[in-house]
Amino acid sequence: MALDGVLTPAGYTLGKTTWSRMTAAGKSAVHLQRNRYGWDVQIVLRFVTPSGEVPDHPDWPGGEDVTLAEFFEEAVSDPGTLAFIDVLERPECLTLATEILRDQVLPWFKALHSEA
Repeated sequence: MALDGVLTPAGYTLGKTTWSRMTAAGKSAVHLQRNRYGWDVQIVLRFVTPSGEVPDHPDWPGGEDVTLAEFFEEAVSDPGTLAFIDVLERPECLTLATEILRDQVLPWFKALHSEA
């Protein structure tokens, strides 16, 4: 999977539908969450401190979960919501999501992990 190729080299391990990484500063996760109808999947970002709280950081947009579209304002549409059929028929539709993960999410998570 395209997401595995971006997240595994950054130290994330896959468990079912979530890639996660744990350090002394907390746990970050990239989770694939299916909608209630099962047709779409959304990429959800999470970071939890060792005390179980969301980070007290100026770059954290608030709430427990963050989608790619919520956090990255330059995304025209939500690159983190994907239809299963599109992924099967057009794997290139993952290109924007993997670029955002590699270029924006992983450096952001790395900064949060280094704050311990």
